[in-house]
Amino acid sequence: MKHRKQWNKSEGDLAFYRDFHGTAVELTVYSIGELSFPKKTCNGMLEVCPTGEIILSFGGSSAMSKESRRVAGLLLIILPTVLYGGVSLLRLLTDPGSGYAENPLRQDLFRAGHAHAGVLLVLSLITLRYVDETSLSDGWKQFVRSSIPTSAIFLPAAFFFSVLSPDAAKPNAFIYLAYVGAVLLGAGLVTLGIGLLKGKKDA
Repeated sequence: MKHRKQWNKSEGDLAFYRDFHGTAVELTVYSIGELSFPKKTCNGMLEVCPTGEIILSFGGSSAMSKESRRVAGLLLIILPTVLYGGVSLLRLLTDPGSGYAENPLRQDLFRAGHAHAGVLLVLSLITLRYVDETSLSDGWKQFVRSSIPTSAIFLPAAFFFSVLSPDAAKPNAFIYLAYVGAVLLGAGLVTLGIGLLKGKKDA
């Protein structure tokens, strides 16, 4: 909801305020004194806006960018595959002829693959909420949006495909995909963390 009053632009250069989450209520006032905060105590989040509007935020959820929303939608569609994976593991455990229960290494890696898939998909959804609040460039934002979900593919794939055979006694070369996934995950998280620490640049 927007509340407006006429503002005499000559009274000062204060023209734009938005909170860290990007949510805002527009309020045009007669004078700077009608604002509930002094200009010098806004943590550097005041900028001159040529429209002459003062945007004062009261908190709440911010609008997600179209790119983040698209990725979030895809992740939510993919997430039920983790449920299917859990059901498949249960079927292997309860089927005496599968040989799954007789191979501890395969059990451990399959469990690790299933757990990493679920946790990393949820983590990917969480990070999408924060990537648009950073000062990162569009390219780096896209890197964060893609690197963390991609790690949710490489890490589980490494655990599952490295012992795909029921008679596997040791992981095969697919296990090295885990290192690729770990690098992508770490790089994405560090990039996002740096972007959040630097703060958001309001346009």
